[in-house]
Amino acid sequence: MYSGINNVKDIVEYLVLRRLISDITTVLLLKEYFVDGNSPSDISRKYSISAHTVRGYVERLIEKAGSPHIIPGIIRRVLPFIMNIEPLIIIVSGKYYCLECEITLSNKQAAINHIKRRHRDKLNRIVNEVLTKIKQQSRY
Repeated sequence: MYSGINNVKDIVEYLVLRRLISDITTVLLLKEYFVDGNSPSDISRKYSISAHTVRGYVERLIEKAGSPHIIPGIIRRVLPFIMNIEPLIIIVSGKYYCLECEITLSNKQAAINHIKRRHRDKLNRIVNEVLTKIKQQSRY
């Protein structure tokens, strides 16, 4: 069930997290699905991942949103800000390397957990900045 700003914040946090770990593919495939209307099979061919994986990302975002109907508008508004975020973790030889801590993490989930635990303040600050920017946009 849609409950307003918390759902928007959850969606923004999900997208910011993906950008911070250099997972631009997930951000773009969600945009292509929700905004452009591309099918999971088309997206999977483009990014060389399974359609099942695409559907998994889509379902996760719908769960956070509470309704698929609010997602396209949110993605349209936040995408320019998300794309300008500097990654905190980069991928080197299939491993995730934290630029701030200078440690290597074994996989995507470890990178996500690392940011949530060690860089929660930075994550929250960026999410709040994005939310502030989209609120300012809606006033004009």
